[in-house]
Amino acid sequence: MSKPVHIQKLFLYSYEIPLKTSIFIRGVPFDVKKGLLIHFEDFETNRFWGELSFLPPTEEKIKNAIEWLEKYHDYLLGEQNVPLSGLPPELKFAIESAVDCSGLRDDKISETTLKMNALLAGSFNEIIEGAKLKNKLGYSVFKIKLGEYSLTKAIDLVIRVREIIARDAGIVLDLNRQWELNQTLNFVEHILDKGILYIEDPVETLEELMTYLKVSPVKAGIDEFLERWNLQLESIYKEFSEKLVFVVKPSIVYGTDTWKNFLDSKSCGKVVTSAWETGVGLRGLLKIILRNQMKIQFVGLDTYSYFKYDIVDPVFPITGPQISIKTVQEKFSVDIEKLSLIKSW
Repeated sequence: MSKPVHIQKLFLYSYEIPLKTSIFIRGVPFDVKKGLLIHFEDFETNRFWGELSFLPPTEEKIKNAIEWLEKYHDYLLGEQNVPLSGLPPELKFAIESAVDCSGLRDDKISETTLKMNALLAGSFNEIIEGAKLKNKLGYSVFKIKLGEYSLTKAIDLVIRVREIIARDAGIVLDLNRQWELNQTLNFVEHILDKGILYIEDPVETLEELMTYLKVSPVKAGIDEFLERWNLQLESIYKEFSEKLVFVVKPSIVYGTDTWKNFLDSKSCGKVVTSAWETGVGLRGLLKIILRNQMKIQFVGLDTYSYFKYDIVDPVFPITGPQISIKTVQEKFSVDIEKLSLIKSW
């Protein structure tokens, strides 16, 4: 971290935020975002907020995180540097993103802006209407979540979106590892001329991913595959790095082998995306990008537009296809009344 952090007090909260529409993630309906916030004070009475964000199914993940903190909270308290090496990835991200850049000079934070992709998810009509709206806002990359759709409907959706958006806009397709290899390859034949940048998690297994990369002309984005780095994934990475795009959720893999390979890779495409964080976690994500001086193609933060409301004021400033890195300096407050206190130490 940028400087030592000595935690004196620690508070753990939970939150629930309804979404504007129901979205499926690997067959699980997702219409309420649940997660945890940690609020801690150091010995100089500085206060920090960090977020532990989880994707569905979330109940067991939240339960495990609470149990970990109840058992090991003493590990975080005291007049020592926070020992990040022993923490779960979500907690590493929550703590480091909360405090990182807190002492960074203004001249270290440039006017750099990051390109954002538009997220198109939900029902067929919601995706079409979302494409119309976000095309008017000037987005140049559109990500369509297709994992729940049949081959025929997915092809139709891609064709319809292509007709709506600008000619030079790129399309990313996300299958969430829900399609078998033959279905995906059949799909690729029908959408080759539609300006597809890559297909995220195009098949179910690593064995199928290997075959996909050998025969498909469309790059593969890997997201869910990255949650656990193993020898098979290492082999795929070494052989097909130029056909891969790392789609990394820092709040899920921070400090892991995946994170290290993501930072070190010079041949893979790189995209940083959210795990449906609130304005707390999204600000933290920008801090992580800044601290590591990441060179990425774009960021996937448009999940935020699907929240009915947020727990922070001001809301995270997403109003178009770019976000300023200077957002990390913006002060914000958390609406405690929208949270539930779990425990304090």
